[in-house]
Amino acid sequence: MFARQRSAMPLHLFGAEQLGPQGFLGQQRLLQDGGLPAPDASAQTQPTTEDPPSTGHIEPSPRTNRASIIALAGEVACECLRCGPASFRPAIRFGPSGYLGCAQKTGFRLYSLPRPIRYGPVQSRRRPSSGPLVQKIDLKKELKHLYQPSAKEVVQVDVPTFRFLMIDGEGDPNTSQKYAEAVEALFSVSYAAKFMMKKGAHGIDYAVMPLEGLWWSDDMSSFAANDKSKWKWTMMIMQPDFLEEAVIRAAIAEVKRKKALAAIDSLRLEKFAEGSCAQILHIGPFSEEGPTIQRVHDFIGARSALAGKHHEVYLSDIRRADPAKWKTIIRQPME
Repeated sequence: MFARQRSAMPLHLFGAEQLGPQGFLGQQRLLQDGGLPAPDASAQTQPTTEDPPSTGHIEPSPRTNRASIIALAGEVACECLRCGPASFRPAIRFGPSGYLGCAQKTGFRLYSLPRPIRYGPVQSRRRPSSGPLVQKIDLKKELKHLYQPSAKEVVQVDVPTFRFLMIDGEGDPNTSQKYAEAVEALFSVSYAAKFMMKKGAHGIDYAVMPLEGLWWSDDMSSFAANDKSKWKWTMMIMQPDFLEEAVIRAAIAEVKRKKALAAIDSLRLEKFAEGSCAQILHIGPFSEEGPTIQRVHDFIGARSALAGKHHEVYLSDIRRADPAKWKTIIRQPME
């Protein structure tokens, strides 16, 4: 990787590299022919009064044997005509091409970067927002062991008590109008509550959790026979602990005012605890879940016994994703 001096002087190529754990970018500063006098050997390893202490090592440039690396927190050494010799200016990155130079934009350009460079604290060209500082939270990442399982093996997890917006129903989810209405009501209220928290005094932005479903049948033989018309279900979306119940009530009221949703009055906020469970990630259409579910049941059977209701967590947007790539968490409580 090389950098090219942008000035009226003859062009010189010199090495540029990233120094220090904070990712500051230093340069191998050249002593130009006919310019500054060449330092002696000791000057290559000891800082002078003109140069601040180097945070990196010192080595010859690929194009000259007279070079020293200068790295400062958020500054670059610039010896262009505008700045003058041994001038240190605040570093700034400008343009999509990755220019890095002094604030006068007379520095140098980096070529063929193998990956984006962390520039450390630099001056930003973006105007700071006048709105409140928004804290961003991704509960799926914080609960990675529950919402990002492996597809390779069944694992045992302990699921604590969470709060969910829930709606109960029954019938084939592929043809039931009540099922579609329940899902629409759940997401409408969940997103309304999210934006209230983000735009309100709380200043908290969080990712809405995925849709989850509890499935069972009064006659488990119909459930095993895949007779979906006799299935019963509870569809639900987990709500963060910091989301106050008053905000959820306000979100429900707002959705009622804006939309005429048939299932909105069937919503309820309820705590739900599963405790010890076995789970695995299924990749593919719902119709091919059978072998994956059997793996979970075999895992539990070798250790204890099944308990509770069959639980699924839908991580993919089935409206857009290829069915072969749908991701569904298969979870089953165990004794």
